[in-house]
Amino acid sequence: MATHVFDYSEPISGRYPLSTPRPGVQEVEYYQSEAEGLLECHKCRYLCTARACCQMLEVLLNLLILACSSVSYSSTGGYTGITSLGGIYYYQYGGAYSGFDGADGEKAQQLDVQFYQLKLPMVTVAMACSGALMAFCCLLIAMGVLRVPWHCPLWLVIEALLDVLIAGAYIPALYFYFHYLSAAYASPVCKEREALYQRKGYSGFSCSFHGGDIGAGIFAALGIGVFALGAVLAIRGYRKIVEVILNGMVLMCIVASYFVLAGFSASFASGGGFGNGYYSPFEGTELEQVRQLDQQYTILRAPLIYSGVAVSLGLGVLTLGVLLQGAKSLNKLPGKWLLFEAAFSLLAALGYCVGIGLYLHEALRINATDTCRTRERVYARRGLTWMNCQLAGTDGAAATFACLLVVMYGASVVLALRSYREQKHYKDSQEQHSNYNDAPEYLWSGIL
Repeated sequence: MATHVFDYSEPISGRYPLSTPRPGVQEVEYYQSEAEGLLECHKCRYLCTARACCQMLEVLLNLLILACSSVSYSSTGGYTGITSLGGIYYYQYGGAYSGFDGADGEKAQQLDVQFYQLKLPMVTVAMACSGALMAFCCLLIAMGVLRVPWHCPLWLVIEALLDVLIAGAYIPALYFYFHYLSAAYASPVCKEREALYQRKGYSGFSCSFHGGDIGAGIFAALGIGVFALGAVLAIRGYRKIVEVILNGMVLMCIVASYFVLAGFSASFASGGGFGNGYYSPFEGTELEQVRQLDQQYTILRAPLIYSGVAVSLGLGVLTLGVLLQGAKSLNKLPGKWLLFEAAFSLLAALGYCVGIGLYLHEALRINATDTCRTRERVYARRGLTWMNCQLAGTDGAAATFACLLVVMYGASVVLALRSYREQKHYKDSQEQHSNYNDAPEYLWSGIL
């Protein structure tokens, strides 16, 4: 006969047999969670995520940049006479005891102030920027704790864009920071100050970067990588953000093909491009012939332009809509939506496969026409060999990005079907768990 003992000194977790077992079910395990700690609460769980850790690292790096910059901002450094301290020192000693006396002491103080003022603008900007970025990162952490991205998924895209901009802005900021500091250290004021202190036996006032300057630069360089990582973590939940970007790249390449292959006379006649600052090599009947050939060639490529813009722009907008609609917790998404997403991605991948073949086939067919050959010879006579009947680089780039889109849409099909299977498994387990919620009583069978 089994003995069941209640032991309240242990966590209430273990195996509970049904008091009235059902047919086919001999024993079911139930687990009761332990008492939640600070980071286990509903909102503070965000602090354990990779994105929150990255944001806290951003706060730390900007705090270190602020601390390193404040070393140069806090004081002028260098010589301070005892009489400048005031109070009891003035009456007791009446003068400075540091190797400087009279005019040398006043000169040292004057040079210290001038050198401090040379560094002050850049150091102030560095402190202001690091403080502002630290406040921004704290705001991101607070918004994550309050689950703002969960209620407004578009915020993750905005956050990723801001992280990319900040990471990019660090690069010119580092350049200007060290450029202006180098100018300050190379100034006559710094050279004279260094020579004055060396005459008195002080070797720590050389005109070179000190530890605080180097530390600020190192932490800023680390900030580039951390903010870039933050952007990746922010958009990691968006499976289709890359697809939207690639659709935009295809669109830009197709539009660029139109302007590149429109011809010299088209740019000249429109008053833009070559026409504003380039002398026309064509004159008279030759210019008229070039215009006609450019117009005929543009008409031949018009179906490619319009169909390519329509497909890339349409699929980009639809993908963005699917992205925003699917940016929810998996258990809140309808199963039919996941199947629709898989079907949409499959059709988009197949559509791009067919589109790539048709686009390249039509582009090569147009380049093999007599219009293109005649146009190429006319341009070549004037030394414009770039206008030829080979496949344009912009067309090749559009096809390359489209191939990447096929891969991405194919991956989205697999991920959507996997999410559907996980969701179905989750709902089945929830349903199975709810079948035992009406059990009247459970006894803890802990083994002492």
